[in-house]
Amino acid sequence: MVDGHPASADEVTAEHAPTRRPGRLDDKRAQPPTRSRELLTVNEVAEQLVTSTRFVRRLVSERRIAFVHLGRHVRIAQPDVDEFVDRGRVAAIRAVPPPSRLA
Repeated sequence: MVDGHPASADEVTAEHAPTRRPGRLDDKRAQPPTRSRELLTVNEVAEQLVTSTRFVRRLVSERRIAFVHLGRHVRIAQPDVDEFVDRGRVAAIRAVPPPSRLA
């Protein structure tokens, strides 16, 4: 600093940089949502499942899918949608050849 004025732009940014509380960046709540932590609206889940919003709301009311209440809003995490779909998966049965007709 020269005569009360910063000598370079680096001093200006360092001098006016916001202070961060320790551990704040490591806090999981402070991180932006990733694909695995993404919270979806009921409409987004309905679009993803190609169903109506009424069906998704019924899943929530019957607690057949995990959800989060944010105040009065309902949000569903992407992994919970994936788990719901996986639970509904029915494995295919191997085709059994028809019995041969011997005359």
